[in-house]
Amino acid sequence: MAQIESYGKVDKALHWFVVLNLGATLVFSKGMSDLTAPERAVAYSDHGLSVTTLLLVMLFRLFWRARHGFPPLPDSMSAFQQMAAKAVHKAIYVLIFAQIAVGFLLASTVDVDMVPKFYGVNYTAFGLVRPEMNETLLAVHKFIYWSIVAVIGLHVAAALKHAVIDRDGVLQRMLPFVKS
Repeated sequence: MAQIESYGKVDKALHWFVVLNLGATLVFSKGMSDLTAPERAVAYSDHGLSVTTLLLVMLFRLFWRARHGFPPLPDSMSAFQQMAAKAVHKAIYVLIFAQIAVGFLLASTVDVDMVPKFYGVNYTAFGLVRPEMNETLLAVHKFIYWSIVAVIGLHVAAALKHAVIDRDGVLQRMLPFVKS
């Protein structure tokens, strides 16, 4: 793995695409299971499109990270802050992939087919788990949802701390159109 000094255009594009896609997915999926069947069919299709795209981008991002590495964290960060930064980033990845996996299983339990626009794959038809697992999987899906919200909140708070209090350039390294 190569050592890089700063994030490049691909790194930033992948990061901000995930931010926008994940943000929209989190906002628009809230309460989706409470919709009527016709409304759920549309919502599931949109949700499936968003999540399938997110999965593909996250897999590419993992490949990209493995191939290109990470720029070093600033020396101004304490050992604890560096450990926390790495832990939060890993938690975001783990939670996103866990949420997608649970959602994939959950799709097997619903009474309205989940067929993402553009991709056209009927995730419900895979029948990976029994429909009786719906409530359990939905509870896990909701728990992971709120865990993602909490960890992203930590990530944003830390980025703002670096920008406003520390003024150490950490946030600027990932801002689009800012040369770091």
